[in-house]
Amino acid sequence: AFITLFGISAISTTLLHTLFATYGHLAVPPERIIVFGDRTQWDPLFQELSCAVFRRLLPVAYLEPTDERELLSLASLHPHAKTIVIADPTIAERRCVREFLETAPKKGYNVRYLPLLAEQTIIRIPLSVAEAFREYYAVLLNSIAPNALKRVFDILIALAGLLVAAPLMAVIGILVSFTSGMPILYRQKRVGLSERPFTIHKFRTMKNPLDADAAQFADEADDRITPLGRILRKTRLDELPQLWDVLVGNMSIIGPRPEQQEFHERFSRDIPFYRDRTRVRPGITGWAQINFAYASDRAQTARKLEYDLFYIVNQSLLLDLHILLKTVETVLGMRGSK
Repeated sequence: AFITLFGISAISTTLLHTLFATYGHLAVPPERIIVFGDRTQWDPLFQELSCAVFRRLLPVAYLEPTDERELLSLASLHPHAKTIVIADPTIAERRCVREFLETAPKKGYNVRYLPLLAEQTIIRIPLSVAEAFREYYAVLLNSIAPNALKRVFDILIALAGLLVAAPLMAVIGILVSFTSGMPILYRQKRVGLSERPFTIHKFRTMKNPLDADAAQFADEADDRITPLGRILRKTRLDELPQLWDVLVGNMSIIGPRPEQQEFHERFSRDIPFYRDRTRVRPGITGWAQINFAYASDRAQTARKLEYDLFYIVNQSLLLDLHILLKTVETVLGMRGSK
């Protein structure tokens, strides 16, 4: 009887959870919002935001108010919309809007700013939002300062990791040498903190050591990867020597992945805010790595940057611990690497 009851409970709980997660949001009335901004510019983003939260966001109007009459008519035109989202900072600076926002909470309105709404909902900073609120993010990014506690954390983790992984690293080194010859490690110039170049270390995974010197995405180098190299990349064991890079201060355990010099210069010209990745030390793992895996073109690189910006602006010990736990899950599942 106990086993039967346990089985029924487990199955029913799983089924109810699946049904609730899939269809539950349909039973909850959407949150009606008024957006101060342009529909053409922001409607795609709000559709994404709506899909990312349990209670859907339903923009009932996109407005660019220029006088007090438009603002006073909101209550009668949209009586059920009690949330105002500021999607354009220039609108918020208008005198009539600024005065209206000061008294909006007393009138029952909940005022939200798009940068915070986007970050809290999709855990990244869309570049369209970063560009629209450039001054806001410039202040946040310029306030980033070295974190002494994080550096201590990096040293302790790197030391412990090198000690624990030393036997495994010795075995990997022997296997690399036996299957594809010398050298065991490959070294490559990468861009680090404050755009300073440094040499990154990995176990060699390509047939020809010179293949690693050319700037290329992993997909473009697949035919050059050795059989052992595929296993090392899939499990990310090829990155163990980077614990030394962390120990000497060139990298951190957690941060944006260090980019090749050629790609860094190219993307810095083409993608806004790309240089801001170097405001912190590059990491072995990071927020972008666990949420977006690998980028193999410019568009994916831009999306991955959005996660990097989120981490740089919101970095904390709690977030670092979350990333470490997710990294273990990612590695054990052999996901997110090339």
